[in-house]
Amino acid sequence: METLSNIIAFIFSFKAYVMLPAVILVVGIAIRMNVGRAALSALRLGVGFAGIFIAYYLYLRHPQIPADFVRAFPGVFRTVNNKYYVDELYQAVFVRGLFALGRIAKGFIDETLIDGTVNGIARLIGGIGSLITLIQPGYVQGYAFAMIIGAIAVLGYLIMKVIL
Repeated sequence: METLSNIIAFIFSFKAYVMLPAVILVVGIAIRMNVGRAALSALRLGVGFAGIFIAYYLYLRHPQIPADFVRAFPGVFRTVNNKYYVDELYQAVFVRGLFALGRIAKGFIDETLIDGTVNGIARLIGGIGSLITLIQPGYVQGYAFAMIIGAIAVLGYLIMKVIL
């Protein structure tokens, strides 16, 4: 408890009870009146320097204060040190979830839908090719015979047309 009182005493030593309402007022005015980037940048810069100064004071000048705080509030320290367990939540929800979705997509979409479609089309083309092979086996003498029969049929048609 002494650590907490030291932190509170440290904050009040800088007249935070006066500065905090003033900072809130300035931020409110800057947002409300649309003061612009310069005022907000100055405020951000001031907050940044205040953070640097507080870190210097707590960790370099009086390192026992953070150590006492950790001993007094181990749960708070563990939660903050683990970054509020955001990484673990991200890992559980997004990474594992997307890996599971990927396995489903690989199993159903890739192997069943896409591969099934491609392989089915390949089998269909192969079957059509097998049927065409019965009609056209690829022997040249067969093609020559078909051309002679066709020529005889055309000549016969023309002769019949001229005679009749």
